[in-house]
Amino acid sequence: MTRNTSYLTFQLKQNLLSKKNWGVCLIFFAWSLWFCYQYLPENGTLENFSRQEVTDKLLKNEKFMKTFKPAFPNYPTIANAGIYIPQFITAERTQLAAAAKGDYKKVAASMNDELLLTDHLVLQGQPWLSYPLQYYNDPNVVRDAGSGNQSRNGHYWNLEARTRLQQYAHMKDNDINAAVINQQTALQQLERAFFYGLALALLIATAIISTDLVTRDRKKTSILRNLPLTAWGMINYKSLSALLMSGGLVLGFLVILLPCNMLRFGIGSLTLPIPVYQSISFTTISLGRFMLEAFVLLLLGTWLIIRLQIVLQLVLKSEFASLAMTSLLLVSETFYFVPGLVSINNWSLYLLPSYFNIGQLVVGFQNFRYETTKMTFMLEMMLFMSILIVVEVVIYCLTHKRHTRKARLS
Repeated sequence: MTRNTSYLTFQLKQNLLSKKNWGVCLIFFAWSLWFCYQYLPENGTLENFSRQEVTDKLLKNEKFMKTFKPAFPNYPTIANAGIYIPQFITAERTQLAAAAKGDYKKVAASMNDELLLTDHLVLQGQPWLSYPLQYYNDPNVVRDAGSGNQSRNGHYWNLEARTRLQQYAHMKDNDINAAVINQQTALQQLERAFFYGLALALLIATAIISTDLVTRDRKKTSILRNLPLTAWGMINYKSLSALLMSGGLVLGFLVILLPCNMLRFGIGSLTLPIPVYQSISFTTISLGRFMLEAFVLLLLGTWLIIRLQIVLQLVLKSEFASLAMTSLLLVSETFYFVPGLVSINNWSLYLLPSYFNIGQLVVGFQNFRYETTKMTFMLEMMLFMSILIVVEVVIYCLTHKRHTRKARLS
């Protein structure tokens, strides 16, 4: 075993033996269980297909039409119920008949038609329409909801669902089933996990794990004097050990999420379409491309957080200060959308906190929130790489000062 490998092994043991890191891992895995089996199911797609729910809606609409009499013929928005409710009844009957035959391509096509009609009517403000209005009041877009522009939010999600269902309607029969339509397969759940903040949770855990990589050497100055490694080499192996431990958290999350969903709903397919927002419309990418882009950005983001922690510890020589500054960097985007606190300007698109929710960026939801088309995978790659180059230069300079001793790592 070479001295470099020995030092890396030593650092890994230090990470694994740390009570702080054990606490971080336990909290992360407990959060993962809650996130995978409570949060994600409770925050499922708003446009699911369920035979029971469709049957209930059908019976409700049929009952409504049997007793419907436009009491106020001078109010066309109410009288229009008699025109449009039969169209919903037709769509619901079509979905139930297609599902009974296992023709989920037809189910997807019918759901798409129903969503198109629903969006049209909701945006008209039809008061008789029985529809979950929270769909048009998405709490993830606080700024819009606060300004009363709920219709914009609902139209986004409606168009996103329609884009996906249109693609499903033209796929092979054996690729589409109820679990795929409801985004319940294992790979689709992983995509949804990225959208709802998996990357941010991992980055926060990484920040805590790497918060004492430098400062803990104060207790081992005598050992460090005997190690035939430069300060630069030691820093790099410390960073690699933190990256490997973060990779272990990713693997642990996958073990928690994937097997159970695979047994219940199947693994899914990397060829499934993922809607990506582009200004006023959507395009699609494959689920495989989404995973590739998300994991590449997660790797870069994790390394960036580790190296930022190294710089802060070298400069500030304080675990608490470095962790506080890094944590504030990771969560500060939340403040952008607090009414009256921070306004969204063009320069906000180039601030690092805007790019830590990787899943939302890859699917274009960040573009929707910021009302732009510039926040893309390539822009985030360029931003991360540019900052990393600067950080690496700073670390190199700090560890190559003249007369620098290894003990200076503390």
